[in-house]
Amino acid sequence: MAERINVLFIAPKQPPCVRQIVNDLRSKQELVEGRIEIVRPFDSNIVAVCNDEGLINGMPFNRELNNGTFIFGPMFLCKERLGEDGYQLDGLNETELVRYQKRFEKPEVLVNWGGHYMALPMALFSEDLGPDL
Repeated sequence: MAERINVLFIAPKQPPCVRQIVNDLRSKQELVEGRIEIVRPFDSNIVAVCNDEGLINGMPFNRELNNGTFIFGPMFLCKERLGEDGYQLDGLNETELVRYQKRFEKPEVLVNWGGHYMALPMALFSEDLGPDL
C-alpha cells in the first residue's frame, strides 16, 4: 500500500486545510487539477505544488508566494528531500502545518495598481465587487 502524507491544501478564495493524500503522482495531479509544477518560494525545503497550466487554463487567482510568484488554481505545500532516486515529496509535520496555515490563512485577490500587480487580502474588498477583480 502506498504511503500517505499530510499536505496543506490551499484553494482560491478559501482558507488552507490539511489533507492526507497518497504520496504518488496521480494523487498530486488530482489535488491541483492537472499537471504539477513545483515552486520553491521559501528559504527551506518546503515547496508549493500547483497546476503547471493554471494561468493559461483560466484558473482563478489563489495566492502570492514569498518570491513574488502568483499561483492560479489550487496548490498544496509539502516538503522536498533528496532521496536515493532524486528529489521526493514528503508530508509536513504538525509544526509546519500550523506555521503555514497562519501564513496563508487569509484568501487573496489579485489587483492591478497602476500597471503593477499585487495580491491583497480578500477581506479588504466588499462582496459586491464581484468574484474576479
